[in-house]
Amino acid sequence: MQGALRRAPTGGNAQKWRFLVLKDRKVKDAVALWYKKAYDEWIGPRYSSIAPPPGVSPEKFKRQHEAV
Repeated sequence: MQGALRRAPTGGNAQKWRFLVLKDRKVKDAVALWYKKAYDEWIGPRYSSIAPPPGVSPEKFKRQHEAV
């Protein structure tokens, strides 16, 4: 876990990352439902309407988006 925390991508380590560790299965399942709803309603449509980042082909960007 500490390795993931140290390697979290940030621009010059300027972002204030916060991590939440969930151990209770019921809480994890509830959070997963909230995340899925947010992704389906806001995040997914946003990414499907923008151009791929530099160095990523439109086909690869579409595959990545559809995999979620």
